[in-house]
Amino acid sequence: MEVVIRVDASYEIGSGHVMRCLTLAEALKNRSVNVSFICRELEGHLIEVIKRKSFRVHSLKLPRGCPQFSRNSGSLSHASWLGVDQERDAEETLKVLSSKQKISWVVVDHYGIDHIWHSRVRQSETKIFVLDDLADRKHDCDLLLDQSYFGADPHRYHKLTSENCKNLIGPRYALLRPEFDHKLRTNRAGGGALRRIFINYGGVDKFCMTTKTLEIVFPCLPGHIAIDVVVGAKNTDLQHLRQICRASNINLHINTTGIAKLMTSADLAIGCGGVVALERAFWGLPSIAISTAVNQEETLRDMAARGLVTLIKSLTELPKLVASAIHQPHKKIDLAVDNGTEIVVNHMLTNACGTSRHVDRITS
Repeated sequence: MEVVIRVDASYEIGSGHVMRCLTLAEALKNRSVNVSFICRELEGHLIEVIKRKSFRVHSLKLPRGCPQFSRNSGSLSHASWLGVDQERDAEETLKVLSSKQKISWVVVDHYGIDHIWHSRVRQSETKIFVLDDLADRKHDCDLLLDQSYFGADPHRYHKLTSENCKNLIGPRYALLRPEFDHKLRTNRAGGGALRRIFINYGGVDKFCMTTKTLEIVFPCLPGHIAIDVVVGAKNTDLQHLRQICRASNINLHINTTGIAKLMTSADLAIGCGGVVALERAFWGLPSIAISTAVNQEETLRDMAARGLVTLIKSLTELPKLVASAIHQPHKKIDLAVDNGTEIVVNHMLTNACGTSRHVDRITS
């Protein structure tokens, strides 16, 4: 069985889309599915990261003399993220697909793509699987996943997808790596002393939120409290961070594969929305969160309403909240997120072959 994933990363897009697609790709590969990627060479892309995971990547070039696509070039709010218009991207994608014998699924994780692209790329025996969390555009797809929706509207995508589309909505379907294992998860009783803080703002952190957070929080902390700082190799302020993290109680982790272990060791997390917010919530880790992108705002508001995060609007709120965490026991956080990777994969395999209930909606 053949699956092709169309996804991008850049300094503007961030790394989260690629990372959740890699989680899906690894799960599919473990089920003997052949997975490859199509990515455009945007500034800050993660093509080499994908290749190091032993997946083939078909690279799409940026047009010469046009390093950035105009923000006003399409009706979609994130049209510029694609680098070209949808028609051109679809044509280039079709050229890649035509070189393959039979493709069961094309997976699309891109805010700059909608039903126009889907309808152009769709082939007779190929199904479209869309990953989204904005619900701001129409999709011509067979399967849709919104793992970040904590709201109460079960019909969130009913006007944006056809009645034949299977919509998987909510954090029970979260694409998390195998180390996010339910067997290792225990309910945090609450009331524990603050000994360790986990800080992460995604892989890119184009607004240098990690640096700003450390500069605000570190002077407020007693020396016995340790800090684990997690960043990607493409962090925009990495050199400065290396200097700050020379302090004895700050540990800098670059491109670590041990995020789950760091989270389970922490008593408090500070960070943004996106995939990392789901990962924190999986462990029931008390978290202070701030939105660093418009697409994170709704999810973080809904998570705050359910008591899963403390949502702030400015980093200047951190000293008071951290001081409170030091002197007052933290409350127990409900376990509202599940590792749904196998569920999603089974849905893919089942749709293609008519068996299995969960991770099999892609193989035929």
